[in-house]
Formats: sequence, structure tokens, C-alpha cells
Amino acid sequence: MIRGIYTAAAGLATARLRLGVVSNNVANAATPGYKQDQLPDEVGKTINLQRWAVDAQGRPVGTITLGPQVGVSQLDLTAGPLQETSNPLDVAIAGTGFFSVQRADGTLAYTRDGGFHADVDGSLRARDGSAVLDAAGQSIQLPAGTDVSVAADGSILAGGTSVAQLQIVDFPAGAQLNKVGNGMFTAPAGVQAQPANGVQLYQGYLEGSNVDMTEAMVSTMNLVRAYEANQKLLQMQDETLKATVNEVGRA
Repeated sequence: MIRGIYTAAAGLATARLRLGVVSNNVANAATPGYKQDQLPDEVGKTINLQRWAVDAQGRPVGTITLGPQVGVSQLDLTAGPLQETSNPLDVAIAGTGFFSVQRADGTLAYTRDGGFHADVDGSLRARDGSAVLDAAGQSIQLPAGTDVSVAADGSILAGGTSVAQLQIVDFPAGAQLNKVGNGMFTAPAGVQAQPANGVQLYQGYLEGSNVDMTEAMVSTMNLVRAYEANQKLLQMQDETLKATVNEVGRA
């Protein structure tokens, strides 16, 4: 009976946490370069029943679990759709790869959000103010009063003259980047960024979020139903336990 309560409680906790992840994804469905989080399904702790019980033929019963649990969050790095903005400092990456930036605290970060702008001294900045880096790892300076264009290979031209080359990097397959907010990621310990190959950039475009709203809404409805079902199960288990205790007390 108590195990039934634990199983229902595990289902409630799992549905609540998964709803939080899906809700955050939906809230960022219009955020340029956003990458959705996913929570894999996992089974909770297993109880080995064969230590205590056997069937009528003396064979071990086997194992049961204490219900579901939430696995480690995984970052979905699939590309989002390209959206035209006609802003010359908006740049989108087609395929894999990340722009390299230096944050205000001096640390390196990586982003798919190519919504850049030039500050008062001509420094090329990311949306959060981080300095956009060139192929040599230096901040990019744009000359004032000139038309800027970005070639497909990341070359930046001002007034027809090449002034910088955007640093586009990638990471080994399976590397789980860390989200640090504002569309920025950092590399996990021991993982080094490497130059991206075969990257093509599009000037005047931004990469949209990779959140599939249809899938997210279906997941939301299913999780709400799962939460309600586990809630009813918990109430039923509690009522059954209460009745059992009362009957034992009368015996």
C-alpha cells in the first residue's frame, strides 16, 4: 500500500518537472537561436522481490519499480528555421556551429543567436552585449559610416574591404553544452571548441527557436492528464489505507 503511494507521488513529481521544462520551451518559442530542453523517461529504483517471495511453484517473483523518475536534461541542438529580417547585422548559421563571444566577465561563450549590433565605438556585440570574436579570438571592430556585408564563409566586409572573419566553432558529437542564459552556452569541462567545417552563413536572417509548438502543446496536455491520473491514484491509495487502518483498529 505504501509502495502505491510512493509510485503515485513519483508520477506526480515527474509530471510536474516535465511540465516545467515544456513550459519553458513554449515560453521561448519566439526566442532567436533558442534550443529546447528534453527530459528522457527513466524508471525509478527497482525493488528485488525475489528476496522475499516466490510463486506457487517456488519460482522467484522478480522485481518491481517505484515508478518513473526524471532523467538528466538533454539539450536538443537541432537547427531552427531561418527567418528573414533584412537587418545587415543579423546573421544565421545554416547547419551546425556556433558564434564565439566573450562575455563581460571575460569568459568564452557560444551562441546560435546572430542578432548582432555595433556599439558606439564600433565593436560588434551579441544581443546581450558580449563581444563577438573573430577567427583569431579578438573582438571585432567595424569602421563607422560604411556599409557592412557578411559573406557565406563568415568574412565581414566594410565598404568592400575585408575587416574580420567571424569565428565559427563546433563541438564533438554527444557533447552536452551548458545553458547560461540569453541564448548563450558554455562548453563542459574537458571539451574544447574546434573550427566548424562546411558552415554557410546568411546575412539578414536569424535562426528561430527549434521548439515545435504542436509537439509541445500535445506534450502539455498529456502531462496534465498524467498529473491528474496520479493525483487521483494517490487519493485512492490514501483512502484505501485509511479504511484498512480503521478496520484493523476494530478487529
